[in-house]
Amino acid sequence: MKPLTFVILMLVSISACRSKKPQAEQSIRPAPAWTQSKPIDPLYYHGIGISTKHSFSSNFDFKQVAKNNALNDLASEISVKVNASSLLSQIEVNRHVSESFVANTTLTSTEELEGFELVDTYENETNYFVFYRLSKEEHERRKALRRQRALSAAADFLISAEEFRTRKDAYQAYLMYIKAMETIKGFWAEPLEYTLGGERIFFGNHLISRTINLLNEIQIQSATHQIQAVRGRPIDDENTEVYVTFQNIRQKSIPLRMIYSGGRIRNSTQKTNAAGSVFFDIGRINSTNPRERITVNINIEAWTLEATQNQQIISLLSQIRLRPYTIELVIQSPLFFIESDEKALGRLLTSTPLADVLKVELSKDQFVTTQRLSDADFIVMISADTEEAGLVNQMSSVNLSFRIQITDPKNQVIYTRNVRNIRGMHTDALAASRDAYSKASRLIQRELYLEIRRNFIE
Repeated sequence: MKPLTFVILMLVSISACRSKKPQAEQSIRPAPAWTQSKPIDPLYYHGIGISTKHSFSSNFDFKQVAKNNALNDLASEISVKVNASSLLSQIEVNRHVSESFVANTTLTSTEELEGFELVDTYENETNYFVFYRLSKEEHERRKALRRQRALSAAADFLISAEEFRTRKDAYQAYLMYIKAMETIKGFWAEPLEYTLGGERIFFGNHLISRTINLLNEIQIQSATHQIQAVRGRPIDDENTEVYVTFQNIRQKSIPLRMIYSGGRIRNSTQKTNAAGSVFFDIGRINSTNPRERITVNINIEAWTLEATQNQQIISLLSQIRLRPYTIELVIQSPLFFIESDEKALGRLLTSTPLADVLKVELSKDQFVTTQRLSDADFIVMISADTEEAGLVNQMSSVNLSFRIQITDPKNQVIYTRNVRNIRGMHTDALAASRDAYSKASRLIQRELYLEIRRNFIE
């Protein structure tokens, strides 16, 4: 080999070794102490994140994952404590609501973190580490600015709420209170001292207090606290009105929820109309109990949803317990007037077997029959007759057809049933008619009365 060529090869080799030396030094860098334990510094919050460098996903960004983990860790150091003069302290919230607030506030803090700085990164063959820190003083300064902006905006909503309240518009006042609450949702646990109208207040405390006070001033009313009802009949329309007032003024658009202890209300959730009213509909009373009740509450959840979709606010306000309004139903057994036209071969019977068996079945359910049509809640009409059907094996046979119809005093049909051709057989046609009536009586006991019963107590 020529001397010049040898010298050139040596220089290239030395240069290559020098270029690889920093990489070798980087690969053997010892793990910093912060990867093993978080530093303690009273002036800073610290956040350390780690991510594996290997994933089955082709677009996995391990550096970004480590950064996100470090920010979450940083936010977790900023603890949330509920102050005794805060909004949250004014409602007895359950554990789930409190935990949800803390978790959600931590998430919000992550999104709003500002002023943090990257201290260091480190990686080995398997993992990537990120170390952030945030000055506590700087964090408080920025947070104070956000708090002041939120309070200023919330105060505008609060003032609007009080103006609507002065105009006796409870619906809009409540919506404005919720808007104010939403504006300061990141600071519910803090006392939030604020000057409003020249007076120094704890804003959250004042806001929730005014909201609860508004709800307590709203009155649910009806024409009567007690309704006399008859089993099997609907309640008269004039007794089904429930209305809402605020400072003696009827209120429209207030959401209500109604519960009937004796069954289902067909329109259980409603908003008051322009006259401040709703009308409940429970259909025919079919409860076997002597007393039932209708309970009416302000539907706080539905009302809150009209102002915000924030689940924390909805959960928080749903903890408020207001005294419900109750209407008592005193349920009486109906009076039945039974009119019977029972014949055999076209002639009126001296007895009324079908009417008699129906009376017995009604009495088993504590229904009462009356001899006076004017007293009746329901009128039962029974018509029946037999006709000859010839001889069968030298025995007389007849066919019985009958009809039962029940109406109310307004002639509205409650129940009707037509039965044809019940066969009766005996030595003569009259005895065969008695046999047919006996079979019809058993049919009423076993089947037809159960159908009738469903219209009144099932």
